[in-house]
Amino acid sequence: MAEPETANPLRDALASWAHRNDAALADTTIAAIAAAAPGLSGQLDQGRAKLAGIIADQVDRTLGLCAGLPERLASDEFSLKAALRRTIRIAAGLGLEIEEAEPEAPSGSIEILPLARFSAIAEARMDEIGSKQGAADDRDLRAAREAHLLTQLKAVRPLMLYGRVVADDTLREWRGEQQSSFAANCSGFADNAAEAKMAALVGSDTLLTGDAAHIKETDAGGVVILHRCRLMTLAEAGLPVAEDGPVALVARPPQPDEVRAAPGQGIAPDRIDRVLYDATFETRMDGFGNGYVHRREDVYVLLRDGTAWRHDWPFPPADLDAGLSQRRDPGKWFTWSESGSAVTLTGMENGRTVDLSSSYKLVPMPSEARLTATYRFTDIGIMGLRRDQTLAFSEDGTVLYSRDGFAAGNTGTSFVIADIGPGVEHRARYRFDGYALIMEGPSGAERHFFARLDGTDANAPEDVIFDGRIFWGASDKTE
Repeated sequence: MAEPETANPLRDALASWAHRNDAALADTTIAAIAAAAPGLSGQLDQGRAKLAGIIADQVDRTLGLCAGLPERLASDEFSLKAALRRTIRIAAGLGLEIEEAEPEAPSGSIEILPLARFSAIAEARMDEIGSKQGAADDRDLRAAREAHLLTQLKAVRPLMLYGRVVADDTLREWRGEQQSSFAANCSGFADNAAEAKMAALVGSDTLLTGDAAHIKETDAGGVVILHRCRLMTLAEAGLPVAEDGPVALVARPPQPDEVRAAPGQGIAPDRIDRVLYDATFETRMDGFGNGYVHRREDVYVLLRDGTAWRHDWPFPPADLDAGLSQRRDPGKWFTWSESGSAVTLTGMENGRTVDLSSSYKLVPMPSEARLTATYRFTDIGIMGLRRDQTLAFSEDGTVLYSRDGFAAGNTGTSFVIADIGPGVEHRARYRFDGYALIMEGPSGAERHFFARLDGTDANAPEDVIFDGRIFWGASDKTE
């Protein structure tokens, strides 16, 4: 993995200032004015040389002259924007057109870049502007790094990236227990066939092409967002793959089948201090005038040894390989402390805190419990997308699980109604074992995370938590 650029506070501050004040546009404006005014260019060069000499002399003679300059550059004292706007207006009044230079296309043959190799190149290009360490606390520096990389990538049309389709719009390269620090995300496809093809290739390696539209830097790496995405095989492309050179890799979070231990061989019940559920539900409007529910639901398992993790898995804690999870997915692990009724988590990886003072305690169902109730989950997303799930428990000791979805909403100038995929329905015998709902059907046993809110009737809870999501009783409002 490429070594990150060491932080240089003054260099970082200058890069942040340059981006914040459109310094590149200022240079372009001055060059355009100089080209239209004979003799001005020479005078500017002379002035720059004289000023550089004065500055160098003062720096040599005055110890610590630049101390505090990073902070001063962030103040209005060195703001260039107002002066630049006035200069551009004057230039426009004189009939001068200020056009930013187009990025130069790279020389040499076009290569296919595995995403791990692309990641190293991307990080190195951003480090040309300023350090990643400095960008963590300076959004202008981060934006400057992103803009610098994007400018260079826009000269490469299309980008050709190779990796694994990890979602219906996202590509990332996997190498064992590691993955590329950058992902490629498609915000638009060349046609419907390309979009359908990517959805069908989830879990497979493929070549993705597209035009760079945005860069989003993250703590671990980043995302290059592409327009006009297409997919093809390496054979169809017929181009060389850039195998040589440094790569940038980060720990790859485990997949469910990797972090799942044998049934009941994960976290022992006597190690658990408590399980907490923290959630927010907000009604919002999308850009087409459709209402939707923004929901955040998190389950945290707190252990007696003072550690905790965010349980994002559909199976119970008793089936979690905690060692593998902590090694491969450290961002989900915390230490926890309690003051009165308030619980605070502190991230083991980054030190960030999570306040769980408004959370709800979850408790397991009694092993002998038998339910005669129906619980429903409804999720309404943007563009009228809706998915419904139902758990219908019967007196005969079986549960009927069903799932379906559809879209009904405004999309641009049209109102669309359509089914989303085939529905699912199956009946199984069930039993409870700690935080597990075990559903036994013709295809075998399924073990799901299941709990109720503390203080509710163990034999007839109003609401339940299934696979980390709240399912409301049939008489409750689900929207």
